[in-house]
Amino acid sequence: MHIPKITRRSLLAGAGASLAGASMAALGGPAEKAGAGASPTATAGWSPALLDRAREGNYFIVDGVVHWANMLPNNRRLKRDWEHATDWGYSYHAQTCPEPYRLTRKQYVRNWKVDESMDICLLETPTDILVYHSTPLYYAFWDGLMSNEKGANMKGEHPDRTIWYAAIDMFDPLPAIKAKIDEVTAQGAEGLKFYPTRVNPETNASEAWFMDDPKKAMPVFEYARAAGCRHIAIHKLLEYTGPETPALGIADMYKVAAAFPDVTWDLVHAGWALLEPTLELMRKHDNVTAVFEGPMFWLIYDMPRFHRMMDGFMTKADVDRLIFSSAAVRTHPYWQVAGMMNYQAPEGAKWKMTDAAKRKIMGENAARIYGIDIAQRRRAIADDRWSRELRANGLREPYAAQRAEVDREAEVLERG
Repeated sequence: MHIPKITRRSLLAGAGASLAGASMAALGGPAEKAGAGASPTATAGWSPALLDRAREGNYFIVDGVVHWANMLPNNRRLKRDWEHATDWGYSYHAQTCPEPYRLTRKQYVRNWKVDESMDICLLETPTDILVYHSTPLYYAFWDGLMSNEKGANMKGEHPDRTIWYAAIDMFDPLPAIKAKIDEVTAQGAEGLKFYPTRVNPETNASEAWFMDDPKKAMPVFEYARAAGCRHIAIHKLLEYTGPETPALGIADMYKVAAAFPDVTWDLVHAGWALLEPTLELMRKHDNVTAVFEGPMFWLIYDMPRFHRMMDGFMTKADVDRLIFSSAAVRTHPYWQVAGMMNYQAPEGAKWKMTDAAKRKIMGENAARIYGIDIAQRRRAIADDRWSRELRANGLREPYAAQRAEVDREAEVLERG
């Protein structure tokens, strides 16, 4: 396997990215533009009326990437380095959640449980379906950070509310990879999630792989397709800094998109970097989707950058392949949901952000891609516990349960 050069700093930024949904260390982020304690000026308000607006506007909201991380100290393999990664992640939380609802660092650094995390998304926003991405960050966290166990639990207990991408570690031997694919597909995973880089825990050296590698990657994708998997997500772009980080670029996606035309290839963090190459890739291959995990933060702290990104996608790509993502729950999804519902094209733009386009980006596109009949799914979830509580009480305030009680598990472990 060819090992391109990639810095340890960039990989640490990737862990911070996974904790927040965007990378601050490699490319600059809100903590560099404002103090870590500054409230996001674009999102100072919260209103329970967002639920009624979503229902009146006929939104069916699918959050395209959510993560329930285990950030507790006993889950970290690289103790001091990953404390810094947690700091980066918390900085994004602080920048995207206004002061009245912001968690303390102690409340934030926790093992985010399935039920509490689903409650945040389904009781505190008008979201209908959650796409949970497990992550294979086993070099840094014992359970990969966002574990397969949580995804399997969601899919088993709440199938009508869940789409699950299971984590596959491409650095494992091929027989182990095949066995893991068999295991997670048997547990109900609709898709697979891959990361192209890691720090080798034994040698401390950085390593990477390419999606079009005929010996390393292609056999895995062939096996996954034969096992029935039609959705593959790849972490890209966040820590991309140029020729020194080629595995985080997208040049290796052309061959796999062409080789597997019946597989949807989700480019996660689309728009963060390499915008024009991304648009070219999507023009050439209609089975590549743009998943906006990370760039959705720009609605909160960098609207000019969000405008530039959307100008590209709305004029040079296909609106039917754009996927909303809030990166919940370490950043609260309310402000990304509200921001996208409120979003309008900038003055002078040659395109319009219509209500129909918003509905596509925020859920209808994902529903089509995953084969979800929206009317049927609405009926299926109409009387579950989240729908009943919303009807009875309306939207709950952001992080209501977490702000009320510090996670005692994290408190005990931090003292110890």
